[in-house]
Amino acid sequence: MKCDKSNDKKHKPMKHMLMMGLCCGLPILIVGILPLLNIGVGAKTMLASITPFICPIMMVLMIPMMFRNMKDGACCGEKKEQSE
Repeated sequence: MKCDKSNDKKHKPMKHMLMMGLCCGLPILIVGILPLLNIGVGAKTMLASITPFICPIMMVLMIPMMFRNMKDGACCGEKKEQSE
């Protein structure tokens, strides 16, 4: 199986860009909306304490998505380059 470089040009990173935007935008949105919410003080405190960790958690969840296509024998993977 030959490595086809033309597939690299067709790759559209919009899905990853949307995930990154959500990752960075969600904590900002929560902090902006928090004063407007009519919930208890304890719930607001809990939400405010979780908010800074939303982005790192989402980043960890995105890592498997990046490596999903890099399986054994995948085009242009490390093992393929070593065998050539």
